[in-house]
Amino acid sequence: MSQLNNLIEASTNYLFDTFENSTFFAFSFSYITYWCMKFCLPGNRQMAAHRVAHVVYKGPSVVKEICIGLTLGVMAGTLWKMNHWNQQRKAREFYDMLEKGQISVVAPEE
Repeated sequence: MSQLNNLIEASTNYLFDTFENSTFFAFSFSYITYWCMKFCLPGNRQMAAHRVAHVVYKGPSVVKEICIGLTLGVMAGTLWKMNHWNQQRKAREFYDMLEKGQISVVAPEE
Protein backbone atom coordinates (compact mmCIF):
# COMPACT_ATOMS: atom_id res chain seq x y z
CA MET A 1 0.00 0.00 0.00
CA SER A 2 2.94 2.33 0.58
CA GLN A 3 3.95 1.98 -3.07
CA LEU A 4 0.44 3.01 -4.07
CA ASN A 5 0.58 6.05 -1.80
CA ASN A 6 4.02 7.01 -3.14
CA LEU A 7 2.76 6.71 -6.73
CA ILE A 8 -0.31 8.82 -6.00
CA GLU A 9 1.73 11.46 -4.18
CA ALA A 10 4.24 11.65 -7.03
CA SER A 11 1.52 11.95 -9.67
CA THR A 12 -0.31 14.60 -7.63
CA ASN A 13 2.86 16.65 -7.16
CA TYR A 14 3.61 16.40 -10.88
CA LEU A 15 0.10 17.52 -11.79
CA PHE A 16 0.16 20.45 -9.35
CA ASP A 17 3.52 21.57 -10.77
CA THR A 18 2.41 21.12 -14.38
CA PHE A 19 -1.09 22.58 -14.20
CA GLU A 20 -0.68 25.51 -11.81
CA ASN A 21 -4.06 27.06 -12.57
CA SER A 22 -6.12 23.89 -12.40
CA THR A 23 -5.63 22.47 -8.94
CA PHE A 24 -9.17 21.10 -9.06
CA PHE A 25 -8.36 18.94 -12.08
CA ALA A 26 -5.09 17.76 -10.57
CA PHE A 27 -6.85 16.85 -7.32
CA SER A 28 -9.72 15.09 -9.07
CA PHE A 29 -7.27 13.13 -11.24
CA SER A 30 -5.27 11.97 -8.22
CA TYR A 31 -8.47 11.10 -6.34
CA ILE A 32 -9.84 9.03 -9.24
CA THR A 33 -6.46 7.36 -9.73
CA TYR A 34 -6.31 6.45 -6.04
CA TRP A 35 -9.73 4.82 -5.99
CA CYS A 36 -9.18 3.05 -9.30
CA MET A 37 -5.90 1.61 -8.12
CA LYS A 38 -7.32 0.69 -4.73
CA PHE A 39 -10.31 -1.23 -6.07
CA CYS A 40 -9.12 -2.43 -9.46
CA LEU A 41 -5.63 -3.66 -8.71
CA PRO A 42 -4.95 -6.67 -6.52
CA GLY A 43 -3.88 -5.93 -2.98
CA ASN A 44 -0.66 -6.90 -1.30
CA ARG A 45 -1.11 -10.55 -2.07
CA GLN A 46 2.08 -12.52 -2.00
CA MET A 47 2.37 -15.94 -3.50
CA ALA A 48 3.74 -18.86 -1.58
CA ALA A 49 7.05 -20.17 -2.79
CA HIS A 50 5.71 -23.65 -3.54
CA ARG A 51 2.89 -22.41 -5.74
CA VAL A 52 3.31 -21.84 -9.44
CA ALA A 53 1.42 -18.91 -10.90
CA HIS A 54 -0.66 -19.87 -13.90
CA VAL A 55 -2.10 -17.14 -16.03
CA VAL A 56 -5.80 -17.70 -16.48
CA TYR A 57 -7.93 -15.47 -18.67
CA LYS A 58 -11.00 -14.53 -16.67
CA GLY A 59 -12.54 -12.17 -19.18
CA PRO A 60 -12.73 -8.39 -19.11
CA SER A 61 -13.00 -6.62 -15.78
CA VAL A 62 -15.85 -4.17 -16.18
CA VAL A 63 -14.97 -2.15 -13.08
CA LYS A 64 -11.33 -1.88 -14.14
CA GLU A 65 -12.26 -0.76 -17.64
CA ILE A 66 -14.69 1.84 -16.28
CA CYS A 67 -12.00 3.17 -13.93
CA ILE A 68 -9.43 3.35 -16.71
CA GLY A 69 -11.95 5.05 -18.99
CA LEU A 70 -12.86 7.61 -16.33
CA THR A 71 -9.23 8.37 -15.61
CA LEU A 72 -8.33 8.76 -19.28
CA GLY A 73 -11.43 10.89 -19.87
CA VAL A 74 -10.59 13.24 -17.01
CA MET A 75 -7.00 13.52 -18.23
CA ALA A 76 -8.06 14.25 -21.82
CA GLY A 77 -10.68 16.76 -20.64
CA THR A 78 -8.12 18.50 -18.46
CA LEU A 79 -5.67 18.84 -21.33
CA TRP A 80 -8.42 20.11 -23.62
CA LYS A 81 -9.53 22.73 -21.09
CA MET A 82 -5.92 23.81 -20.49
CA ASN A 83 -5.51 24.33 -24.25
CA HIS A 84 -8.80 26.26 -24.38
CA TRP A 85 -7.77 28.53 -21.50
CA ASN A 86 -4.39 29.12 -23.14
CA GLN A 87 -6.06 30.16 -26.42
CA GLN A 88 -8.44 32.47 -24.56
CA ARG A 89 -5.51 34.09 -22.73
CA LYS A 90 -3.64 34.67 -26.01
CA ALA A 91 -6.69 36.25 -27.65
CA ARG A 92 -7.35 38.44 -24.59
CA GLU A 93 -3.72 39.63 -24.54
CA PHE A 94 -3.85 40.39 -28.28
CA TYR A 95 -6.98 42.51 -28.02
CA ASP A 96 -5.66 44.30 -24.91
CA MET A 97 -2.45 45.22 -26.74
CA LEU A 98 -4.46 46.29 -29.80
CA GLU A 99 -6.70 48.49 -27.66
CA LYS A 100 -3.71 50.12 -25.91
CA GLY A 101 -2.08 50.85 -29.27
CA GLN A 102 1.00 48.73 -28.64
CA ILE A 103 0.38 46.79 -31.84
CA SER A 104 -1.46 47.43 -35.10
CA VAL A 105 -3.11 45.15 -37.62
CA VAL A 106 -2.61 47.63 -40.45
CA ALA A 107 0.57 47.07 -42.47
CA PRO A 108 2.83 50.16 -42.52
CA GLU A 109 3.08 51.85 -45.90
CA GLU A 110 6.54 52.19 -47.37
